[in-house]
Amino acid sequence: MVVSARLLLLRLLTLLCRLLEQYVDWYNLGLLQVPDSISYFDAVDVEQAFRHLQNAAHIGKVVVTMPDDDSGLEAMPYSKPLTLDPEATYLLVGGSKGLGSSMASWLVEQGARDLTFLSRSSGASSESTALFEELRAMGCAVNVVAGSVETKEHVEAAIGRSGKPVKGVFQLAMVLNVSDSFYDKLLASQF
Repeated sequence: MVVSARLLLLRLLTLLCRLLEQYVDWYNLGLLQVPDSISYFDAVDVEQAFRHLQNAAHIGKVVVTMPDDDSGLEAMPYSKPLTLDPEATYLLVGGSKGLGSSMASWLVEQGARDLTFLSRSSGASSESTALFEELRAMGCAVNVVAGSVETKEHVEAAIGRSGKPVKGVFQLAMVLNVSDSFYDKLLASQF
């Protein structure tokens, strides 16, 4: 059986022309309508807007309009309590000074019972030693690895130190290499 590509193409074009003509006829008769592609909701009805989006039958965009005076809108802060896994460890890269020490205490307050510190200076300063003692007094196991996050072996040692799964990593290491410069005078190369 021999099929002519030219004949096949001619038949497909003829069929396509008939379908387009039928479509235009139906449209002109009002049988086909363009759906309203934008659904508007007032801000007070934002829940209804989200429910509309959840409906798989919706078509187009959903717009939530804000009133000129938004003081009448109810606003509730979202507060889902954070509970960390006490059977896991949380890896803090750096973090034995400054903001990191506050972060470590906060993690323990949220349920962490095992923290692993990977830092070049972990345990070397009286400040970090005091932090580790405070964390242990709060019921937290503290694992310390002196090393750099840039060295694969140091990272592997930190991950394996506690023997528990790592469920969070916090990059808190920082090297500030400026003498007496103010932040607004720093060059891009100094960051």
